[in-house]
Amino acid sequence: MTVIDGIRRYLAYKKQRQEVEFLLSAARIQGCTVFTTLLDRFPQLRLIAEPDCLAEWDLLMFVANVGTAAFTSQCFRSREQTKCILLALEHAMLRSGSLQYRLYCDFYASAHHAPDGVEPAMAIGRWFYDALDKITSGKARLECPGLNDELVRATGGIVLVGFSNWWNPGNE
Repeated sequence: MTVIDGIRRYLAYKKQRQEVEFLLSAARIQGCTVFTTLLDRFPQLRLIAEPDCLAEWDLLMFVANVGTAAFTSQCFRSREQTKCILLALEHAMLRSGSLQYRLYCDFYASAHHAPDGVEPAMAIGRWFYDALDKITSGKARLECPGLNDELVRATGGIVLVGFSNWWNPGNE
């Protein structure tokens, strides 16, 4: 690699870092607003608010938003750009804290290993509610019929609509 190549890579990484910071802000904001959107349609979500698990909800929604954007980056960007995006996201999540980083890695791994035939909204929603149950030590558990496929799909669907197209150059 020449010095010029190194400079180009650094500038590409720096540009992706700026885009990642914007993504993190948008993911955090959307993560905080999703609960009230879903609560109107699924009143059983009050069970999450009662044991005061909304901070965990916001954190997991943030991670799902960022993870979805990361996972779909390869669909819209070149291999080199995708590497820069993923590296910048990894660094940003590490700076955010070890729990966020571990959850991000868990989400990304689960997206890679989702069974064939499972629709993306269901896979995201299932990861979300499983992780919510784990990090709240069961306080936020929504037992059936509370946690039904419609709620899982709606939760994952909101994430997909907001972040699966994030890196599409047509969205800029």
